Formats: sequence, structure tokens, C-alpha cells
Amino acid sequence: MSVGLHIRHGSPQWWESPDIWVVPGQDPNGPPGSPVVGQTAFLWARVWADQDVQGVQLDFWVANPAMQIRKSSANHIGTAFADIQAPGPQEVLCLSPWNVTLINGGHECVVVEASSTLDPLTPPPTDPDVLDANTYPQIAQRNLSVISIAGQLRREVLLTVTAGLRAAKRVEIQAEVGGELPEETLASLGLRDHKASAREIRATLTEHSLCHSSEQAAERGLGLDVPAGTSKPVYVNVSAAEQLRPGEYGLVRVTEQDPDGVLGGLTLVAVNTEGKKR
Repeated sequence: MSVGLHIRHGSPQWWESPDIWVVPGQDPNGPPGSPVVGQTAFLWARVWADQDVQGVQLDFWVANPAMQIRKSSANHIGTAFADIQAPGPQEVLCLSPWNVTLINGGHECVVVEASSTLDPLTPPPTDPDVLDANTYPQIAQRNLSVISIAGQLRREVLLTVTAGLRAAKRVEIQAEVGGELPEETLASLGLRDHKASAREIRATLTEHSLCHSSEQAAERGLGLDVPAGTSKPVYVNVSAAEQLRPGEYGLVRVTEQDPDGVLGGLTLVAVNTEGKKR
């Protein structure tokens, strides 16, 4: 009988897990926040169980911004073990520090899997390379990135869409703007007391960079054919019709979909850090 291991999924989107957070800096017990390029950060996860269970293994991955996350394209940061007293939660630290690199401006996705012989993934994954948080309660994703928009300037974020080694895929990438995040999730981003902005947020998708370009893109949908074993870029350009005020945020949610449904997603949290107190 399963012991019911789970890491809570996000609401309203499952890739916004409130049970995964990042602590930037040298002190793993410091306040949560966004990772800083060139510095150390620590990864935490909160694990629950329906029954007491010992020796639960937690694996922590970090991936470049993407929607569907694969083990083969992610960086395995470390492994931790924990005993869970039902119902939990048990907060678990990945003892291996994460050295945040300049790739993609430090914007990354974090995935955590809790595993035990008493609670195997059921049914077995059809593609073991996919970290499929949408299907399994033992796997959770924190595909959340905070981006700063100063004034009305456009901000560009590079995402990656990857196909498996043996199968090509045809996917649709969609961008939706607006909405709110739960207070618990905002606090874990270091954005406690921030409020959703009523100002218009704009998002466009292209297959090429618009940096240093006057080109205007107007599409929120993009179809991609990705050959087996390869990756393709998607550029998300985010801007605000009016300058966001300090303490406000806007959301852009980007999803990767095929005919069977949503494969994954990523949420960009736009803020204005001008005039922020230090």
C-alpha cells in the first residue's frame, strides 16, 4: 500500500509549487528569494506523507527556463534523505549548494522528486526522462522566475523546448497575461506584501531574439516542430503599458501543449525594482 508521498503542486498552475523554494547566499537558513548570478544558493523542499515513512530520497534538479523538464537537459544539484512523520510536512534541505551561473540571466526552473520503495511512481512513466509533475504527486516543479521591468522597457527571456532522443514533437507555445499568486508563493519569492497590478502587461513569443531590434511582435501563440534529440529556442518579450510601481507585480504564464494537453509551463513574475530599499 502506498504511503502517499507528495509535494504540493501549485494553484492555479501545478508548476508553481509552494513547497519548493530558494535561499540565496551562504546561509541555507536565510530568507527565501530569487537566485543571484555568480553567488551560491540553497534549495529546499517541503514533503508530506499519508503514513510515517523513513529514508525518503529527495532529488533536486535545476534546468534552464523551459516548460517540460527532462532529466537529460537538467542539472542534478544533489540528493537528500528524510524521515517523514505523517502527515508532515518535513522541510528538507539539499546540502549541495547551487552555484548560480550567468546562463539565461540566472533564471532557472527547480524540480524535486521524492521517492521511496514504499511509494513507486504509478503507473510507471512512459518516458522516464521526463520529470512529470503533472502526473505524479511525488514530483513538483517551481517554474517561477522574477524579472525586473524598469519603466516601459521590454524584457526578453529565453526558453528552451526539447524533444526526446527517440521522438520528434509538434507543440504549441502559448502566453497568457494576468492573474495572481497565493501569498505563500509570493513570500517564497521574497515578494511578501506585493499586490497584483491592474496595469496592462504585454507578452509576445518569437523564435528569434528581438534584443537590439525595433521589430514589433504581436503573437501570443507559436507552433514548433522539434526534431528528436534537439532543442529549439522560444523568446518571451514582456513589457508593461504603464510603469509598474514598487510593490506591484504582473504575471505572464507560458505553456507548452500538444494534442493530448499541457506538457508544462513557466510563470514570469514582472516587478519594478527601481527605488527599492536596500
